[in-house]
Amino acid sequence: MLNQYKKVKRFVWLVLAIESIALIVSHTIFRLPFSVLDGFFVVVNIVLLIVFMEYSEEYHNERILTISKILGKDSQEAFIFGELGLLTIDHNYEITWISELLHKRMYDVIGQKIMNWLPETKLLFNNEVDVVQVTINDHIYQVRRKENGQTLFFKDVTDLTITKMASDDKQIVLGLIHFDNYDETTQYEEEQRISLIDSKIRQAVYIWANERGIFIKRLRNNRMLLVLNELLFKQMMEEQFSILKTVREASSELDVAITLSMAFARGSLEFPELEEMVNGALALAQSRGGDQVAIKSYGEDVIYMGGSSEAIEKRSKVRARVIAQTLKELIVNAQNVIILGHRDMDFDCFGSALVVSKIVRSYHIPVSIIMHGALENKLSLAYAKEKDSFEKDHHFIKEHETYALMNDKTLLIMVDHHLASQSSLPQIIDKAKKVVVIDHHRRNQDFSFNPLLVYMETAASSTTEMVTELIPYQQNTVELTENEANFALTGILIDTNRFRSKTGSRTFEVSALLKQFGADPIICDNYLKDNYQEFILKTKLMQSIRRYSKGIVVASMQDDTILDRALISQVANNLLVIKDIEASFVVSKISEKTVGISARSNGNINVHVIMEKMSGGGHFTAAALQRDNTSVEQVLLELELVIEQWLAQEEEL
Repeated sequence: MLNQYKKVKRFVWLVLAIESIALIVSHTIFRLPFSVLDGFFVVVNIVLLIVFMEYSEEYHNERILTISKILGKDSQEAFIFGELGLLTIDHNYEITWISELLHKRMYDVIGQKIMNWLPETKLLFNNEVDVVQVTINDHIYQVRRKENGQTLFFKDVTDLTITKMASDDKQIVLGLIHFDNYDETTQYEEEQRISLIDSKIRQAVYIWANERGIFIKRLRNNRMLLVLNELLFKQMMEEQFSILKTVREASSELDVAITLSMAFARGSLEFPELEEMVNGALALAQSRGGDQVAIKSYGEDVIYMGGSSEAIEKRSKVRARVIAQTLKELIVNAQNVIILGHRDMDFDCFGSALVVSKIVRSYHIPVSIIMHGALENKLSLAYAKEKDSFEKDHHFIKEHETYALMNDKTLLIMVDHHLASQSSLPQIIDKAKKVVVIDHHRRNQDFSFNPLLVYMETAASSTTEMVTELIPYQQNTVELTENEANFALTGILIDTNRFRSKTGSRTFEVSALLKQFGADPIICDNYLKDNYQEFILKTKLMQSIRRYSKGIVVASMQDDTILDRALISQVANNLLVIKDIEASFVVSKISEKTVGISARSNGNINVHVIMEKMSGGGHFTAAALQRDNTSVEQVLLELELVIEQWLAQEEEL
């Protein structure tokens, strides 16, 4: 309504202006005599304009009806005391009336569209929510609307919100600190050396906690309990958990590999629930290689911070022997075993499946490998050559055959992945009563299923390395054929970039064992050779690189060319050969509707953390991402933004 008045006002002023100009022109240019009638018109117009404006203002003020006119003075005072405001809208969503509270707070909004003034209210009219919270100047309101109603109710909750925020800041947060590799580092050290390590590293944690007012108590040599409130936790978040860097630097000075795994649980008033949450979060932080923080908020997914150092190889093989024994018990108690790999199986996935299949067969238990979906290109070519020999020793099944074999005593073994969403046949996991997970990637989140055994080693080069290492610890003899050994070794060669990264002593020990089974590095290398067209595409990709600070480069194929995942992985690896390049990212279409990223690092930059911010996965030195229904340009822009954010965070640290 007010907008209509303004339009009329503008029109009257325009008419008056035109009339005045006409009078001036007629008497100055055309020398027409000035008449009394002319003056009369001017006076009348001015009077009409003043009257109209007064009438408009009066009419506008009448639109601001008082509650007292409808409900009485007492009700009016009650509405104001309770800080409750009302407004009405018409069918065009224009505000037609506001109550005293809103009028007193100088909200001159009559005639405006409600969604232009308060965009949040759009949710109310879409029936998406029953209430929205809006902030107007210094006041916070809860706004409600009855279904299909023309009245909106405003409740001032400013004081309540401030009080709640203060209360939330006092909520208990439970934390755990674990010193990664402490036992392995100190078990062979002298007492004097251990005392020095404790004074430099453990004492640094005590000082950090005491300075911030955090309750800290040692649970055992390598673990501490933290109790704090939400306000202190937010301050730690702002600091990016600086204690991680402090411990890392102290360890470097002492020439030891001790880092921190930290976990925090928040959002619950129940201590048993907080304890369960924080223990689970700590297990996730450790399974991802340590040197990072896992934060579990009630009802939300775990988030991670840190992860600046790579997991180190353990000195002891005790765990491998224990895993081998546990796996054997699960196998012999199963009626049959089914092995499940990830989508688009590569050499590591397929090679580890072959090894696990041979381990199971040594105990005379029926075992099958699911072959569902496509294989990585080079694996597909190699498998086609050796298909007959593999089918003599292994049982490969399709989707419909899998369901027929499943029962309550079936053991499902997932290799080279741990998320159901990455599986070549994810629906089979829900049907399995017994599940084993064997993977070398950093754990992303809690499992959506309940595995009987989880064997995850982020320090391992590959899943093939992990399962081959189990062979000597089996009760029965396990023999691999030459072809099986070749495929297994090829998986290791790819994941280590031909022993350039993620290569520890155990990697060479496993490779030597595969050599004993007949693996031939020349044959493995032939599996990985490029044809002429692949060479041309790799060259084109490498020529497109864009450099960032800290030795980060990004290469991309921005036309519609579809590249094999293995090819972009190889380019990412090849870029690391260039001097001063620390990490590489290669972006390209990998199918008609899918864009992929292959990320590699020489060990100084955690590419998994960067990929994880884009909902990707992997481990410290090798990670990847697949994104459907998008373009290379869109993914590239997102990647560049994430890299810039990561660089900014690193500068702060």
